[in-house]
Amino acid sequence: MDVWAQAPRVGALPVRLLLLMLIGEAQSVIGRSTHANIDVLVGTNISMEIGDNMTLSKEITWMKSSVVIAWITAEGVQITGMYKDRLVAPRSGSIVISNAMLSDSGNYTASTNTLPPTPAVATFQVNVYELIGAVSGISVPPEVQEGDATVTLTCQITAGTGTVTWTKNGQVIMKDSRYIVVDKTLTITKPSRTDAGFFVCNISNPFDSGSASLNLTVNYGPDINNIIVASNTQPFSQEFVLVNSAVNLTCSAASYPVAEYSWILGYITDETVPFGPTLSLPNIQFTQAGRYYCLAYNSKTKTTKQKQINIDVYGPYISSCSATRSTDGNSTNISWTVASGAVITSIMVQMQGSPLARATTGDWEDLQSMGSANGSYVVSGLDPTQSYSFRVTPMFGSKRGTPSDMQTVNPTRLSAGAIAGIVVGSVLGALLIVLLLILIICCVRKKGQRGRTSKTEGKKKQSKKANGLAPVEGKAPVRKARWDRPSISSPTLTNGPPDYEIHSSMFRNTSISTISATPPMNGTEGYNINQPVIGPNKHNVKHAPTTV
Repeated sequence: MDVWAQAPRVGALPVRLLLLMLIGEAQSVIGRSTHANIDVLVGTNISMEIGDNMTLSKEITWMKSSVVIAWITAEGVQITGMYKDRLVAPRSGSIVISNAMLSDSGNYTASTNTLPPTPAVATFQVNVYELIGAVSGISVPPEVQEGDATVTLTCQITAGTGTVTWTKNGQVIMKDSRYIVVDKTLTITKPSRTDAGFFVCNISNPFDSGSASLNLTVNYGPDINNIIVASNTQPFSQEFVLVNSAVNLTCSAASYPVAEYSWILGYITDETVPFGPTLSLPNIQFTQAGRYYCLAYNSKTKTTKQKQINIDVYGPYISSCSATRSTDGNSTNISWTVASGAVITSIMVQMQGSPLARATTGDWEDLQSMGSANGSYVVSGLDPTQSYSFRVTPMFGSKRGTPSDMQTVNPTRLSAGAIAGIVVGSVLGALLIVLLLILIICCVRKKGQRGRTSKTEGKKKQSKKANGLAPVEGKAPVRKARWDRPSISSPTLTNGPPDYEIHSSMFRNTSISTISATPPMNGTEGYNINQPVIGPNKHNVKHAPTTV
């Protein structure tokens, strides 16, 4: 029969329950007590058994936290509505909760109604778990910037319960003022670049486990560390570089993502600036000395930082040099200009081929060492009749730089030897001119004679043609005369053969010149005469045969 059906007991039960609730804490401290942890899966049974020392008690009360869920007596079992359908309480005093739910997790207490000093208490910590489903990942804001207020990482689990732990780069994250772990979330206060790393969230229970990971990046910078200057002559960083050397300026900045670099050149106003972390100057000149600016830009933080460096170019190098000789020729003033930006410790004045020098450097002799602030030097004791060559060489310590252009000064008056040489040269020059004139006159006259000879020969040929006395090749024609050869120099013939009139007429009107006349060698009559040359006055004269 149900104990709650017995009338005498009805009034007493509420008092006992109230008493148990009031003294329950004291029983757990002063009475005989036991404790057990119970882990179960959802849907399984939760069994809580008490010891033998409690089963002898006539009344046992079960509570979950501070709420009575069952009261067991010799007469029967009373179960409250929360567990009425799922709790079974045998008369031994133990209970079984079927079809466990997550809400069943908690602290359970079984106590007897025996008053001190012999009460007994049993406590049970019940944990109800689900199997862990897929851990889909860790959620995080799309961009984390250094200096943000907070950033929260959340472990995303589709199902299941358990204990969540977080690790960074393999190390378990301990709760501190900046790392706060609450259930499945990790909150970082004031994130910095050092918070970037590999994060893993782990969830586990006695029956299952799962994990997810995330590579957290924190955008920061750029923070320019330094500008390194190096050249082929100076491999280590220097702000003083040698002229004409190959120089590289390298800029580095702490930044995530990697910074974008550009340069501003202090010696030009060109709007086109080079890009990249390294600026190359393959053949640096003095005009390139000055300030250089490295600009670093972060596309995520939208921040630009810059750093400057000053480059000094030393040569040593002289930009200009001149030499001016005095009127009397006894001294020469040498002046020079040091290039802007050049680093020079001293100036060496040098002379070529001079007995005034103090030391020799090749074919140039060191004349005087001057301080770097000097810009001129006067060389005295010179021979006015001699020419001299000078130059200046810049110095950087013991290192010689590029010498200036050579400056030559001429003599201011001539020596006796020079004057004698000029006189002799003048005489020889005059003679040479006279000889040249004579040679020219001879050439002109010879050329004129050749022209007249050619003209005379041409006239002879024309005359021969006109008289039918064309010469036979290789032999002059022969004419036989049957009278005594008259003198061709006579203007007239006083006597002669009968046909002299005809010949006289020809002679009077014809200019005849005889090249040669030969007496007959074979006894024939008359003379053989060479072909006459008939002048320009030509007449058609018939020569009648003449008999002597």
